[in-house]
Amino acid sequence: MRKVYRKGAIGALTDEYEKAPDELKVILLKISDDTFKKINEKVSEQDFQYNYLQTFFLCGL
Repeated sequence: MRKVYRKGAIGALTDEYEKAPDELKVILLKISDDTFKKINEKVSEQDFQYNYLQTFFLCGL
């Protein structure tokens, strides 16, 4: 079956946004549950807002 793409810039973006979740699902299915939990626990321990503000004020971004 041939894929019909939308025309124009907005159509191209829409096609990409439609395709992205399927690609992400393929990647996530390759990761074992144990590995995902380890990564998730490590990332969850970080306070992203604090790190962003710290970087902002220290680097003058």
